[in-house]
Amino acid sequence: MIFVPLLLLAAGTLSGQPPATGLWARGYAVIPTPQKFTPGAGEVYFDSSWTLAADGLQPNHIAIRSLHSDLLQFHGLSMHGGPGGRVLRLAVRKDAVDTGADTAIHAQGYRLTTAEEEITITGNGDEGLL
Repeated sequence: MIFVPLLLLAAGTLSGQPPATGLWARGYAVIPTPQKFTPGAGEVYFDSSWTLAADGLQPNHIAIRSLHSDLLQFHGLSMHGGPGGRVLRLAVRKDAVDTGADTAIHAQGYRLTTAEEEITITGNGDEGLL
C-alpha cells in the first residue's frame, strides 16, 4: 500500500525557517518537488483497488506506461479497481498551473489534488505528467 498525503496545491507558507519543502518536513518525497502546496486534513491510502482514468490520453501514453511500470516495479502494485471505486485521474490541460516560467519549463508544471476517493494529476503539457 502506498501512503499519499491529502493536499491541494496552492499558495502556502510555513512560519519560521522552512525546511527544504513542507512535504519533506512531513516525511513525503514528491518528485518533481511542488513549488507551492497547501496541506489538507486527513490522509489517503493508495493501493491496488484504485482505477486509472486517463482523460483524453491515448492508452499507450508514456505517462500511463510509466505509472503502471513504476507502481509495479517499486511498490508491487497494479491498479485493479472497478467502476464506482477510487480513481487516479491523469489529464493534460494547457495552463493548468501558472508557473510564470518560459515555455519549455511551463509545460512541466502540474497540479496534484487528492481527496479520499480521487487523486488528480493535471499537467500543463505531457511533460507535466512525468
